[in-house]
Amino acid sequence: MCARLCAFSNMSFQGSLLSNALLRSNQSRGPCLVWSRELRRCSMVLRSAEEQTYGDGGDTGKQSPMFAKGVSFVELGLSSGLIARLEKCGISSPTNVQAKLIPRAMEGAEDLVVASETGSGKTFAYALPVIQEFLNNPTSEVEARALVLVPTQELSAQLVRQVSMLETNAEVATLGGDKFSVPKGSLIVCCTPRTFLDRAYAADFADIRWLIIDEADMLLEGSFRRDVEEILYKFRRPLSVSYKRRMKRSGATPPTTSHPQPGQAQIIFLGATFPEWVGDKVKSVSRWIRRRYPDAVDVRTDLIHRINPLLEEQWIDIQDDDPMEKLAEVIRQGPDGQVLVFCNTADTALSVYGFLNKVPAFKNDVRITHKSLSWKDRLAEVDCFREGAGRILVSTDVAARGLDLGKNISHVVQYNFATNVVSYLHRIGRTARAGRNGVATHLVGQEGRALAEEIRGANRGLLENMF
Repeated sequence: MCARLCAFSNMSFQGSLLSNALLRSNQSRGPCLVWSRELRRCSMVLRSAEEQTYGDGGDTGKQSPMFAKGVSFVELGLSSGLIARLEKCGISSPTNVQAKLIPRAMEGAEDLVVASETGSGKTFAYALPVIQEFLNNPTSEVEARALVLVPTQELSAQLVRQVSMLETNAEVATLGGDKFSVPKGSLIVCCTPRTFLDRAYAADFADIRWLIIDEADMLLEGSFRRDVEEILYKFRRPLSVSYKRRMKRSGATPPTTSHPQPGQAQIIFLGATFPEWVGDKVKSVSRWIRRRYPDAVDVRTDLIHRINPLLEEQWIDIQDDDPMEKLAEVIRQGPDGQVLVFCNTADTALSVYGFLNKVPAFKNDVRITHKSLSWKDRLAEVDCFREGAGRILVSTDVAARGLDLGKNISHVVQYNFATNVVSYLHRIGRTARAGRNGVATHLVGQEGRALAEEIRGANRGLLENMF
């Protein structure tokens, strides 16, 4: 619990929902782009997820497109006891990704590539089948049944927090920091790839049924990829073309499918962005998966790689304006609720943090997180912000990916515009989550102008061809 009390935990959200005209503008971006240098007051009404509509006077009562129409958790195979615990947490209807993933994960017959927009409930989509199996087959000695690989320890801690909310006695363990072994009785183990290779013992994972690669596009790029490949090989050798050729040359008969065989773990790749770069020598993540797991089934939702229709965006041309003064103005005139400010470097984040703390309206109400902080300090800052101790969180992209920072984030501000489309999608995905409305304001200078113009001109907010 944070020592500092939340000064705004009971803030009321007043105003009206986004107008139909604004939403139409958001969904059909034309070639003529007008840059604004003026700010307008944004006000919002936050309702429960199932009450969200597209806008006043629009399709009255129309449910958020994130939720599965006419599908219940009962139909997905969840028990009444687990459903009751979900409802106690305010979750009464499955999202699209949950409706598509839960039955397939419970069957376990196919490897899956799950692409779903930010804030769509992917964590519960893969965690609920594991918990349900535990509830169906309670034993005195529980062995780890799912291994979840994530890029940061903050995401490990988040999984523990979310599963603990359900109070099912299903234990989630994290490896990392000062934890060097898997606690006995852990149902789900979550860690970074390098931590698993350094600290895990094969005997602890003999009964693994699910191997989950969360934020797959990040884990299958750069320094993470080799570690993830090594882990995948430990559980099941990928059925690559070269592997099948070697088997044939040795006289062995290669498997006819890349899907898991009896006793093998089902592999689930998840992400909110799956860049599909083209070119003979380009190592696209999607291509990497298809070559090694050719029979993996794609599970996609309609909003993947699209701008959320429940998100209002403001584009501010800062030109010769003082960007920090403009930032303060944006926050003052923005919606009530918590604000997440993105910067491109730790040094810039520190400067913005120092400036905002000197603004009388924000003094002592600002928190900060960036990669230069230790993971424990980052976790503490994020936890305090989530609990309401601080209205503003200044961050680099360390808080852009995967983190659920709470339901009170109504406003994301890009002090520095994202350097690529993937970063842009993850940043704006920190608000307008789980069917709620949100606002994103972009301060655009010369550096980010070309990318911003391209994004604004995207047809109906589809950004898939811009990766």
